[in-house]
Amino acid sequence: MVVFGWVLFAATTVWLFAENSTFHLYVAGLTIIYAISALGLDWVQGRAGQVSIGSAGFMAVGAYVTALSARQGLPPLLCLAFACIGGAVVGLIVGLPALRLRHLYLALATLALNFIVNASSVELETATKQNAGFTMVAPTVGPWTLTYGRSYFIALVVVLALVIVLSRRLYRRAPGRAWLAIKENQMAASVMGINPTRWKLSAFIGSSAVISLSGGLLAYYTLVVSSETYTLSFAITFVVMVIIGGVGSTGGVIVGALIVTASPYVLSALTASLPFSSWMTTNVYYINSGLYGIVVLLFLLYQPLGIGGGIENLRTSVIRRLEGRTAATAPAAVGPVSVTERAPAAEVSPPGEEPVLRARDLRVVYRSGAVAVDGIDLEVRQRQVVALLGRNGAGKTSTLRSLSGFFVSEAVRVTGSVQFGGREIRSMSPVATSKLGLVMVPEREKVFPNLTVIEHLRMVRATKDSIDEVMDLFPPLRLRATSPGGLLSGGERQMLALGVAFCMRPSLLLIDELSLGLAPGAIERLAAAVRDYHERTGVPVLLVEQNIGAALELADYTYIIEGGKIERKGPSDEMSREALIASSLGA
Repeated sequence: MVVFGWVLFAATTVWLFAENSTFHLYVAGLTIIYAISALGLDWVQGRAGQVSIGSAGFMAVGAYVTALSARQGLPPLLCLAFACIGGAVVGLIVGLPALRLRHLYLALATLALNFIVNASSVELETATKQNAGFTMVAPTVGPWTLTYGRSYFIALVVVLALVIVLSRRLYRRAPGRAWLAIKENQMAASVMGINPTRWKLSAFIGSSAVISLSGGLLAYYTLVVSSETYTLSFAITFVVMVIIGGVGSTGGVIVGALIVTASPYVLSALTASLPFSSWMTTNVYYINSGLYGIVVLLFLLYQPLGIGGGIENLRTSVIRRLEGRTAATAPAAVGPVSVTERAPAAEVSPPGEEPVLRARDLRVVYRSGAVAVDGIDLEVRQRQVVALLGRNGAGKTSTLRSLSGFFVSEAVRVTGSVQFGGREIRSMSPVATSKLGLVMVPEREKVFPNLTVIEHLRMVRATKDSIDEVMDLFPPLRLRATSPGGLLSGGERQMLALGVAFCMRPSLLLIDELSLGLAPGAIERLAAAVRDYHERTGVPVLLVEQNIGAALELADYTYIIEGGKIERKGPSDEMSREALIASSLGA
């Protein structure tokens, strides 16, 4: 698909260059400039999952910085570099407060930016007596003067190619994986030690720089910079490009830019011979706005993932069909040994030794007033596997989320004391607790659908040896190394989530519902993997589980929770299985 896109891009460039039509080259150049701006918007919107309506404002920043720099006699390349820097600085100023909050705060901040920049540009033009806008001189690079036609078109093609190559290299590495993880599940990304605010801010600053670059290019292309150009409706056209092309699709966004940019010219050419052509020419602004609205509505109703998303869905369905045929003929993968023959438990630290995790009088109250955890005391010691058992709604998951810091950003009141390694962590976020070595495998949303298996492991900076260990422990993952997480089965997702947690080298591992929704064979393989990891590393484990059999096979010590309170506790081998089952069922 990527090769086909590059071939089509090269063929189109050669055709336009050979045809040498001034009008076609002008429209093509405008399309490339708008495509660069749309790619910048897609960086923050399609990769980091943030909503921005500030394209016009950032393009205006780039255009005015370029114009003012050019008036000082600076070379064009340096002027464009200053445009990027100016956009990055404005992005930092806008994003620093807005991205600390979630939801639509960034959209509102960038919407305000458009009005602020537009008003400032009007004042600048008035103060400098440039009421018709700043006029520019055609840029000169070495011996070449770039004007309408082949010279500027080739220069724009080179810039677009560089933006595509650099952005794709960035998306395929650690930053791209971090942005995609935040987009798909911010809290799960936090558990893996990814700082959402820092990474969202970096994406927004980079996006602002790219969009400002396109503003500088537009200034040199049209040779005039006017406040009348960078309006709110102009900003919305770039949102339309991204929606039509497909959020997160580089090729789709470029196609979207082509459709939105070329459609007015195509419409004018098709209606030139009609009786009402003069009326359409006069009202072309309103007609285009109406058409954009209709097109966006149609895409949102029938193809919400855009052109790029539709092609990707088609590719995914073909892969699933091929994998389904392969799976029907391939032999079943052999997993780790069963846990029915339990190995001797690892030696637990002496009672006098300080526990790894200690919770005292832990209480969790939701915003509705419901008490999920009501003053429990809990300990996990070195080289120990502890099970927290109970029926649905007893408070097991709430306990784990409070220990790992999930409730800090959810306005849920948590009181009491939580000490990890002798340090109070009750008010810490999941990012902070994971950095200390407290790693949690959540009950749901364990993996990121659009990251491959190997990308999940690389996202936590796993070494080659660690990746090989995970693949040896979970053979099915080796066969699915390049498959996206969304195509994995439930058991394979749990294997991947455990593998990621193992690669993070935890000091304490929290596992929420290891067996949820899995077949008995898959549960045995996963439990065996957890036991093998625990016996090899000595890492203590706190396990929340409804499956009594699987929990007792793993745990050295067991707590029974009911109604948010600890009802029973003690060594697992001293507890009656029948009593545990009765307690966990609420009998």
